[in-house]
Amino acid sequence: MPMAVGSVELELMRRIKAAFDPEGILNPGKVI
Repeated sequence: MPMAVGSVELELMRRIKAAFDPEGILNPGKVI
């Protein structure tokens, strides 16, 4: 994934996922 998007975009995706799935139960271990 880092090759497809920059580090800023990747961090944004991680933060959005954490906001909607704080326990990490939806698609665990994945960003999207």
